[in-house]
Amino acid sequence: MNSRSRRFVSLSLAAVAFISGCNTYPEVASREAISLIAALRTACNTKSPQRLDRVNQSIERAHANGTLSPHEHAAFADIVSLARNGQWQDAEYACADFQEAQIR
Repeated sequence: MNSRSRRFVSLSLAAVAFISGCNTYPEVASREAISLIAALRTACNTKSPQRLDRVNQSIERAHANGTLSPHEHAAFADIVSLARNGQWQDAEYACADFQEAQIR
């Protein structure tokens, strides 16, 4: 699947989720998680593999010590996976959606 097709599929899924009112991102339970979302967005915005690795290490530590729930961890992992696959812009948009999900 080429990048244009992937983008179309990603946007289509996002549109379906938006229309159905389905929020795929959890409300996080800690300030650390909010900081991690911002750090992950910065890594994606700058397209920095080094920053991405550092943020991912912090995410894994937070998950290991119980700061992140399994659902929160899965949301972070999905975004990290997008970035690692070179889909930096989609990952950044996902971070923005994750941040918006925190505003309630």
